[in-house]
Amino acid sequence: MIDQAQFETLQLHQIASCFAKSIHRLIYQHICLLVLQIWML
Repeated sequence: MIDQAQFETLQLHQIASCFAKSIHRLIYQHICLLVLQIWML
């Protein structure tokens, strides 16, 4: 059985990894758009 502190730490970790994934995706899309714009010029 896990205690409250461990559970909260686990939740924070999940939220953090979710946040990181979405930020990585945003940065990736931004870079792709920039590359496309530069390539079109």
